Amino acid sequence: MNDVGINDILGWTGAFFVLLAYGLLSVRRLRAEQPAYHWMNLAGSLMLAIYALNLQAHASVVVNVIWLLIAIWALLQAWLRTKR
Repeated sequence: MNDVGINDILGWTGAFFVLLAYGLLSVRRLRAEQPAYHWMNLAGSLMLAIYALNLQAHASVVVNVIWLLIAIWALLQAWLRTKR
């Protein structure tokens, strides 16, 4: 039996957060404007990017870094709206 390492934990936890965010959005428990949605995507994509980097899965790294940047941008936009 394989030992579960920190990279596996990162991968599974990251996948959980991204899928949870999408699932909650799909069943209308979250709205895309809510910071919680973007925080879950940010955390999940960061973990998945690290996971993919450790596996040298470069295409997955790129997708998850872009996903991470989108989440950061959305959180920044939400924060700026509260400052007006």
